[in-house]
Amino acid sequence: MAWQRWAQALSVKPSASPISFRYNNYPLIVEAAIGGHGLCLGWEGLINPFIEEGKLIQLGPRLKSETRGYQICSDQYANFAIGNVIKWFIKEVEQD
Repeated sequence: MAWQRWAQALSVKPSASPISFRYNNYPLIVEAAIGGHGLCLGWEGLINPFIEEGKLIQLGPRLKSETRGYQICSDQYANFAIGNVIKWFIKEVEQD
């Protein structure tokens, strides 16, 4: 996720020389936005509680990335319990 992609989704051209301060720590970015120090791009699962509490305001559009996500890694797939959990998780994700 990047500002460039977000701007493209809105059909706006970002400034060639934006005024910005960059954090390299996600919790600091969120805290800065909550503190009124600018905007942040956030992952829904991490940002929703702050939106629900009224600490942040959602600004669209929502972006989805088809090329990024999570991976399930286990060296215990052959294990009956772990294998079943992985199968269940994949089934749940596919339903969404």
